[in-house]
Amino acid sequence: MMLDAVGTTGVDSTLRSLRAQLGPGQPPEWPSPLFGGPVASIPSWTGDASDAAHRRSDDLDRRRQVIADAHRAIAPIVQDAAQTAMSARSRLDAVIHSWQADKAALAPVAATPSGWVSVVRTGALRVSEASAIVHQTHADFAALAERVRKVTAELPTSTGVVQAVDFTRGPLAESPPPHNPPDPINDVIAEATDLDGNRVVLRRGYYDAATDQGFGWDDFAQSTGEQRQRNARL
Repeated sequence: MMLDAVGTTGVDSTLRSLRAQLGPGQPPEWPSPLFGGPVASIPSWTGDASDAAHRRSDDLDRRRQVIADAHRAIAPIVQDAAQTAMSARSRLDAVIHSWQADKAALAPVAATPSGWVSVVRTGALRVSEASAIVHQTHADFAALAERVRKVTAELPTSTGVVQAVDFTRGPLAESPPPHNPPDPINDVIAEATDLDGNRVVLRRGYYDAATDQGFGWDDFAQSTGEQRQRNARL
């Protein structure tokens, strides 16, 4: 009597299903990205804006270091996960191989009552062994996930959104455009989003040297340039 005819296909199917839970292929390698270094300060830039920018840069450097430390801390956890998966697959494959050997050994007596009992008991034993391996692997991965959560709990968080300024019309000329035709004072030169999620735009604007009045990029660029010239004459 063929063993498939006496119900061993149920054991085969169960073992295949348990094996599928452990997945195929090789575990991925943990990448080694570069997190960059501190941004060099500009010695010639001083004042309140410079101080604020340096404080923010220092804060970003600290956050970058925390992220880099977390990445390094997770690397051995990923290695443990890979070893756990490979070990579980190897042990479960050994159980499946043993079941195939059991079927071959019991085939001659499978048609007898005692032989049938041996087939059923052996199949149940192999399913039990395979189930124990899968259950233990699930528990091992749950413990590994908890280790990852403990590491990531130390990562910095932010409720705001920070975006790099996008200069849509650069590079900008150092001198203002001619006044005839009129300056496009409402043209958007750059856009950004502040820490509260508000959209901030920098417009072309204008600058009147006679009144020292204006707004936007032209006001900033020209008034700053004239201030530098005044300082140079002092």
